[in-house]
Amino acid sequence: MATSVLVVCAFMAGMGACRLLESAGRGGLVITLEMAGWLGAAALVGFLGLTRRRMRSIEDMLAESEQRFQLMADAAPAMIWTSVPDGQCDYCNRAWFEFMGRNTQGTLGEAWAAAIHPDDLKATKNSYADALRERREYRWEFRLRRHDGVYRWIMSFGAPRHGIDGEYAGYVGMCVDITEQREAQRMVEESLARFDRAVAATEKGIWEWDMATGVSYASPRLMEMVGCAETVADAIETFRTMTVPVDFQSCMEIVETALRERKGYTIDFRLRIGPGGQMAGQERWFRVRGRATYDDAGRPTRATGSMVDITDERTRENVLREAVARYETLAQLAPVGIFQTAPDGACQYVNHRWSVMSGLTPEQAQGSGWVEAVHPDDRESTGREWYESAGAGRESYHEHRFLRRDGSIVHVVARSQVLKDARGGITGHLGTCTDVTAIKEAEEKLLDSLHRREAAAERENLLRRELDHRVRNNLASLLGLIRLSEDSSLDRSAVISRLRGAVRTMNDSHELISRSHGNPIPLDRLLEQLLRVRGSLIGGRIIMSGPEVRVAPERVNALAMALQELATNCAKHGALSTPEGKVDIAWSTDELNEGRVRITWAETGCRTVAEPIEGTGLSLLRNLVAIDLEGIARFEFFPGGMTCTIDFQTQEKQPRAIALNGSAR
Repeated sequence: MATSVLVVCAFMAGMGACRLLESAGRGGLVITLEMAGWLGAAALVGFLGLTRRRMRSIEDMLAESEQRFQLMADAAPAMIWTSVPDGQCDYCNRAWFEFMGRNTQGTLGEAWAAAIHPDDLKATKNSYADALRERREYRWEFRLRRHDGVYRWIMSFGAPRHGIDGEYAGYVGMCVDITEQREAQRMVEESLARFDRAVAATEKGIWEWDMATGVSYASPRLMEMVGCAETVADAIETFRTMTVPVDFQSCMEIVETALRERKGYTIDFRLRIGPGGQMAGQERWFRVRGRATYDDAGRPTRATGSMVDITDERTRENVLREAVARYETLAQLAPVGIFQTAPDGACQYVNHRWSVMSGLTPEQAQGSGWVEAVHPDDRESTGREWYESAGAGRESYHEHRFLRRDGSIVHVVARSQVLKDARGGITGHLGTCTDVTAIKEAEEKLLDSLHRREAAAERENLLRRELDHRVRNNLASLLGLIRLSEDSSLDRSAVISRLRGAVRTMNDSHELISRSHGNPIPLDRLLEQLLRVRGSLIGGRIIMSGPEVRVAPERVNALAMALQELATNCAKHGALSTPEGKVDIAWSTDELNEGRVRITWAETGCRTVAEPIEGTGLSLLRNLVAIDLEGIARFEFFPGGMTCTIDFQTQEKQPRAIALNGSAR
């Protein structure tokens, strides 16, 4: 009975052991003697024969599992290894051998450590030893020499492994070549370092906003600028509270428009510095530039940008704007035209006064358009002088005229100076145009007045010389007449009568000269004056004919005296002494000798039929013609009449003289 119970118990125990072994085989674990001891030696002995077939099946399964592990490990791109409890390597996959180029004996144990870079060897061993001692996960980066002698960066991962009973069995791990990743990381870090240095040099703050999560980032420089001690949780709300209210709404509108149109944006706004800043509580101007990125659906997901304090810049702009406004006001109020050009002389600006003077609008004057306002006679020289001086970078001075569209002319004096920057480079030219029309007109009037005065003085001198000449001639004529009278047989009354006639003739000729303002006297007018005074033109008994001839003033008196003698003789002894007598006075010019004139005095119906004895009148006439008129007098007497021919020089046929009022005649 007892034996039967023992056998049954042993059988049940054996069956249980078999199931346990079968289960262990499926899991790929190794069955140790300790596990068999746990089942009981009696059960194993009693059912050894019964479980032999099952044991062979488990061994096959273990071999298959080992083969699958080997295939998977060799197919893996990473280097896989395992170690025994003391850390010695007991397995490496194919990737490991391909990297190292060694056989199994040259890799297992601690042989693999010989390929570690000398600078990394000690730290690597210590890190591995610490992990073994503490039986914790292991992770380390080091350089490992490849089979071609090149050191590659390796990331080694390891973790403790245990048996089915939980007992520590060593380490399992893998090594990954991270050389390319290390290089890429190094380049990224260098790039980030350069970016950080560039940002620090520009004094700009950097920000980023994740629109999906609402999380924002601000660089330390940005936080320093706005006076925040640390990154805030709600960037939008913080921005709203710190921004000047009137600017906040416009900022948001600009951002929304830029996001909708998918473009970058630039915003200038005022912000009150927070308590963490050096200028806490102050209102400062900032400029933000940003741009968003979008997902496939076109929704903005993230915005990145920069921020810089532009308070000083805005202050300079305001100062410059005020200066420009003052300059513009002064330019518009200035009494002179102001212009500014580019370095090559092309017009860029003109003020209102310049436009008034030239008749062009500021738009029409741009570039080379200003030249169209210059008077055509001055245009070529003015343009050439201006562009030559501008091209040579020198100051300029020139005078020219503007011809406005209404036909008026404006005289201007243009001056310009060269504009230079701090380095001495030419940036343009600045100049003025001064209206000197009034000065020019005053100069012209003054010159005209001077000319008139000079002409008047010259005329006065001429008249004085003429008067002196006439007086001397008249006196000479009178003296000659007196001498001739003294030598003649005339009585006292006849002499007085002759002198009276001579004086009257001198007076008449002088009156003609005065009325003509010293200009040459027409011959026909001289004859009419002489004969009308004597009343001899009545009844048509005197006929005059001839071309227009003018006698110089200095010769009028001598000619009048000569004609007076003919008229006196005609009235007393010639044609006019009888009722039927007539006088025909004709004159002609010498085409070959300019200024030479011939007067023919012909009388008919006279009582005298023979040549008279030479007397005082004939002698006086011949002397006057010969001496004062540079001519000759000829007489021809015939029954019932006579002819006197006088050839003389008038000096000019139609002389041009300056009248007493200064005008040309």
